[in-house]
Amino acid sequence: YEAIDELDRYELVEIDGEQELQLNKYQCVQREIKQRQREKASSTWSI
Repeated sequence: YEAIDELDRYELVEIDGEQELQLNKYQCVQREIKQRQREKASSTWSI
């Protein structure tokens, strides 16, 4: 039982690492989208 418990913990840690990577990617994408929206807004204002 202890061995299974250790495996479960290891899997959880792995999943957490993947979730963190996905969160970082998501945050980067959100920043890019915001920058593009700002660029679009500034270009429409100049017109």
